[in-house]
Amino acid sequence: MENAAPDDLWELTPDALASLAASGDAEAQHVLGNMLDVVVHDAQEAVKWWQKAAAQGHAGAMNDLGAAYECGSGVAQDAAAAFAWYSRAAALGNALAMANIGRAYELGIGVEMNAGLMVQWYRRAAGKGHSGAQLKLGCLYDEGELVPQNADAAAHFYRMAAEQGEPQAMYNLGCCYEQGVGMTADEQQALRWYTRACEAGDMWAQWRIGLAHLDGDFGWQPAPDKAREYLTLSASQGFEKAVELLRKSLP
Repeated sequence: MENAAPDDLWELTPDALASLAASGDAEAQHVLGNMLDVVVHDAQEAVKWWQKAAAQGHAGAMNDLGAAYECGSGVAQDAAAAFAWYSRAAALGNALAMANIGRAYELGIGVEMNAGLMVQWYRRAAGKGHSGAQLKLGCLYDEGELVPQNADAAAHFYRMAAEQGEPQAMYNLGCCYEQGVGMTADEQQALRWYTRACEAGDMWAQWRIGLAHLDGDFGWQPAPDKAREYLTLSASQGFEKAVELLRKSLP
């Protein structure tokens, strides 16, 4: 039986989706599991349907089973089982599972921590277009955390993630342009990426745009009202730098 398209399945009524899943459609089984997990909050039933889909070779369901075992959601917590399911999904080309394996090697989830394998798996996920892995690699190379610091690599991976709409990567790429990290400094490009990140709701970018309005950066005239607007947006997300700046400079 040919599986239905995932987007179409979310449009079905619960009864229609359950009927299709019961008929053996692996994609429907996976989506039903997701619906039970996220909407109905029945983790045990979700796991049952993911298991059915995984038995048919559905990589997304395998990854979700890995997450269930990692968190102990609907099953007994078992880090080794989580890693095994992530590995099965990754072998089928699932980018999210590849990123999860990278995280497992980073944090020691079901395996010993291993910086080399961490980078290898994050790179595999990044190469498959996983924006979170691209951002993670950018941060690792930027900060020299667990890997040698490499400004060019940091900027490269930030750009990959930013171009996919990852808000934090947009902000970080703006910082690279402003500070000349891994590229020639360019204030206008910095402002362009800060603005995009701000529009996507990134609290760091909201803080930076607010600070720019306060101090008159990027050739702007100081504008306290504009500064307060953006800093308030950032502070509303709990960003302490924005909270502190509002208290000290814009009481």
